Amino acid sequence: MSKIIDQFLSDVVTAAGLLSCGKKCKALATRIGEGAFSLRLRGLAAQMNADEVRELLQAKLEGRTHDALAADLGVTQGYLSKVLAGDCNPGEKLLRQMGLRKVVCYEPDNVGAKLETTAAPK
Repeated sequence: MSKIIDQFLSDVVTAAGLLSCGKKCKALATRIGEGAFSLRLRGLAAQMNADEVRELLQAKLEGRTHDALAADLGVTQGYLSKVLAGDCNPGEKLLRQMGLRKVVCYEPDNVGAKLETTAAPK
């Protein structure tokens, strides 16, 4: 197990212990959020949809204002709010700042109509 995963799991166990006693630790919560974000980006979730990108943004927002996170990401607070609310999808600039990129692919629709193949006219 890597050091990153070991530290992340240790932080989660520590946080659970603190919460069970009714205590909080903002620094620990931030470290857990950043650890989860880092693990996500390292391939534990190779493909994400726009909602999962929003979840990552929400984790980065933990304990911060929209203004502060928007400034760090190089976007406006209004745009960040729209993305977080689901009013628009994250764009190329925001994705790049998060270390992500959008990839579009097409898959066969096993439910829909099948493509008919016909012989080419001679």
